[in-house]
Amino acid sequence: MKLLFLLKLTSLLFLLVLLFAAGPRAFGFEGDWSVQATNSFEYYHLKENIAFRFLPQEAKEDSIRNRLIVDFLFGDFYAGVWYELAPTGIFSSSSFKEEAKLRQRYFGWHQNGLEIRGGHFNATFDRGLVLNAFFDDFANISRNIDGIRVHYTSDLFNSEVVGGEIFDEFSRDSLSIRGGRAALTPFGLFSVGGAYLRLWERNFLGEMKSTNVKQGNLGLWFGPVDLYGEYAQQGGYLSALLPVEGDGTYLSGSLYGPFFGVTAEYKNYIHMQIPGVNSPPAVNHFEKSLNGGWNEIGWRLAATLTPYSDWSLEVDWANSWTRGTGNIFDEQFVGVRGSYYRDNVVRASYDRHKEHDHLEHWSDFSVYYYLTRRTTVSISGLHKKYEDKFLKDYHEKDLTLGFSHASLFSISLTGGRSSELAQSRDLPEKTASVEVTVKFRNNDLTVFHGDQRGGLVCTSGVCVDQPAFRGTKVLLLSRF
Repeated sequence: MKLLFLLKLTSLLFLLVLLFAAGPRAFGFEGDWSVQATNSFEYYHLKENIAFRFLPQEAKEDSIRNRLIVDFLFGDFYAGVWYELAPTGIFSSSSFKEEAKLRQRYFGWHQNGLEIRGGHFNATFDRGLVLNAFFDDFANISRNIDGIRVHYTSDLFNSEVVGGEIFDEFSRDSLSIRGGRAALTPFGLFSVGGAYLRLWERNFLGEMKSTNVKQGNLGLWFGPVDLYGEYAQQGGYLSALLPVEGDGTYLSGSLYGPFFGVTAEYKNYIHMQIPGVNSPPAVNHFEKSLNGGWNEIGWRLAATLTPYSDWSLEVDWANSWTRGTGNIFDEQFVGVRGSYYRDNVVRASYDRHKEHDHLEHWSDFSVYYYLTRRTTVSISGLHKKYEDKFLKDYHEKDLTLGFSHASLFSISLTGGRSSELAQSRDLPEKTASVEVTVKFRNNDLTVFHGDQRGGLVCTSGVCVDQPAFRGTKVLLLSRF
């Protein structure tokens, strides 16, 4: 499989370079062309099979993941491919064989604010209430649209039109999508715009069903004040046999002065979640949405004080809960961050999350101190306590020490301890790990060995439950 992957990759690159170098000139286009590439190589050695211990299959002890991204530039034209060999044994429980495939291919043209792109692309309409097709490698989230995108931007007007098939790598679902957004920004004082999206998919009865989403937004900015509001409605059959109607409101505002700044956010969503398509703003410090935008309300308030040029203090306070009858979800967060002299930082936070009869407490702190302009030391700690009405309480504690020199290397040591009941979370009572990163000219090499806790990883209001890991990881990022 690995040899076949390398042969396919070499042939594909040769063909692309040949076509891209000769193709434009064949049609009379002249200009300089260049090739940029990034290769991410990852090797995993599992010390023992903990990630899928309760499944009938067994994960492979040794796995390789490699992603090559190549971009071709020729004047106003561009093209690119993502070719990847992925071990599904670590990243998915559906199968345990390595899979090599062309994950993305795209081409396009841009000039004077106009861009036309075909193939795979990501797109977000405004704040994500209607559409948020994004990519996040750390959380292993990939929402790609395969089709065409036309985008135009100027000082007075900007618009975007998309069409094709949207595919969510995590849920393995795809559906047809057509839509667009536009906004007027006259005089640089305000913006007014809207968006519309239509989606089709075939349900398990074989019936073709559609969902329509529409949205309007208004932004005002004058002097130190910045205000923004967005309201959306959706109605259709996605993920349901009967029609579902929903709406969502997102508001934000900020005020800045010479020595202070205040930011506020508000959310109110009901039936606004369209799996794999949108992700309403989380309004949460951890980018975690309690119910995925399906049925929730909340707010966030942050304040910054800068009495001196070298000193600052930030306070963050947020609260979210289930909308409607029954307080199924409830989360409260408070965080404090202070910085002094050359970006030395002290941070602490507390998060309380209630779900049905389950209660979680997260408290953490971190300190970063610059020994020199390029050298830092750090210490961070995390304590998680889980309370359940029907089970015995248990906890997890972790402490990390770090040292970093910006242009050469970094090292971190982590030790942890958990109560006996936490052993059911696939890690022993005591855990330890070491991670070293060495930087070369165009290469970053990272080696990790030890225990890594699993849990939720959240970004843009979307959360993925990643399994725990015991063993060795080697990651090499190369830029050409």
